[in-house]
Amino acid sequence: MKFNRCYLNTISVCEVSSVQSLIEAAYKYKQVLLPVNERIVLDSYRQNTKIFEESIPYPQDQAAVLVLKKEGCRNSIVIDSYVLWWQIMETYSATSRFYLIGDNKEVLQSVVAIVREKFKTIDCKFVVVGNHLPTSYRTIVAQLREYNPDFVFIASSQRDTKLLHLSLLRLKTKHHAVYIAVENSFEKLIHGYTMHQEKIGYAPFNKCHNSIDDNLNLKTPFLSIKTIFLMLWKQIKLFRFKLLLRLNLI
Repeated sequence: MKFNRCYLNTISVCEVSSVQSLIEAAYKYKQVLLPVNERIVLDSYRQNTKIFEESIPYPQDQAAVLVLKKEGCRNSIVIDSYVLWWQIMETYSATSRFYLIGDNKEVLQSVVAIVREKFKTIDCKFVVVGNHLPTSYRTIVAQLREYNPDFVFIASSQRDTKLLHLSLLRLKTKHHAVYIAVENSFEKLIHGYTMHQEKIGYAPFNKCHNSIDDNLNLKTPFLSIKTIFLMLWKQIKLFRFKLLLRLNLI
């Protein structure tokens, strides 16, 4: 499946209408999936346009969706990285190999343990790298060629997203697979984050989805002061972004 593309200043972003369609396209074309959020939109003039042209960039938050809709991509929805990689696991766990890359050994061990408990027959391995992904490039390439995974999930604390994205494209030239930057999604799984999929109202303006603290365990009956503050802060940031959009400053 090919997606329509809209241009946010200098970068292109795909019009994605469902999580499943994104997963199917990624698997068919063995592409790099890049999350596009408010920070990338506001910094779009300094992004490497080639990175976005050679991958499948998808809207990760409401800010990206708002701009896409303004540019004519009316069917765009928010795609949470956590929902994305977990649904990939559910869809292909019995037929594909998975390779997890991260810079925290305890987190990776915990995630692999949870995944193997959930999906009994899954073929999944992981590698621990430093917080600077390019320095571990040769080690990763060697393991990718030996293990031959279908999906590669990268949870890196690499602050320079441009460098991280370039690293993913470079890895793709060495081993043909689906590459996904999952950010802090592994931590979400460990902390008991409840997924919001389309069948229970996963939609572009689902306030519940966009108001949950990244590290919140939904089994807890009361919200912490920190969580309430973060919820309010997200709403303030979204209001600011809408105002900039209305004033044509984006």
